[in-house]
Amino acid sequence: MLVSGAKSPAKLYVINSAMTIFAVNLTMINKNDESVLDLTKMTPEQKAAIQYQPSSFATFYKHIFAHMKNEGIAFEQANFTGI
Repeated sequence: MLVSGAKSPAKLYVINSAMTIFAVNLTMINKNDESVLDLTKMTPEQKAAIQYQPSSFATFYKHIFAHMKNEGIAFEQANFTGI
């Protein structure tokens, strides 16, 4: 795996970029119908209405970092404080 093994600034950057993309694009399922939501056509208020609360993000991140630990990736959530 690209980010397993010893920690390095490059690996930190890769994981941080992936987690940022994940956080920006994570939205709730469209419960009104089965259509795909087009985020490019939504106002900032509409986007905010379908995003998860910070406590939900914390739970998702705990699960992701626990899985990463099981896969031999040495980074922890605390490594990304302030980035």
